[in-house]
Amino acid sequence: MDYVLYHILKGLNGNSSDPISEVIFLVLPSVGPEAFQSLLRLLSGMGDFARVHSHMPRWEKFPFLRESTQGRRFCLYCLIHARSPVARALSSLDSERHAVLACPLGARAHRRFGLARSSNCGISFNETWGLDAANSQRTPIVGDLVHLVIQCRSHRRLLDCLVRLVDELTQRRIKNVWAN
Repeated sequence: MDYVLYHILKGLNGNSSDPISEVIFLVLPSVGPEAFQSLLRLLSGMGDFARVHSHMPRWEKFPFLRESTQGRRFCLYCLIHARSPVARALSSLDSERHAVLACPLGARAHRRFGLARSSNCGISFNETWGLDAANSQRTPIVGDLVHLVIQCRSHRRLLDCLVRLVDELTQRRIKNVWAN
């Protein structure tokens, strides 16, 4: 199962089958409810990601997706904006972890979140993944996003920054390539 929420709950439960006894977010964010809903939708697997629907809603706008069985699950932004055929072939699976942690569409939002993260709480995540392919050592995995959420869940300012990051990424995805 690839849903982030499942892995968060499992992590909070010590990977046991016992009922969970604590809440996911120890503090509530001070951002608006619509922004927080963006985060909850992303974590619950309800976002608009090709790993689920293979870009079927966009086949008419992007006919090449209908013929490309491989490209159907890739991040549409990365697939379209990759600079070379090799980069296009290595486009990342369109998933929550790719959107939040690695997609170049959100590069500015990622940088803002990184600055806020270090200045607000001094939390370091030991990232071995990243936006710059030359510096990236690996593609983010679900555990990376889970770790990020678990680290942010008890710091209101940091949770606010995470909510803003996800909300901005969601809006950028809709505005840039996903709009029909």
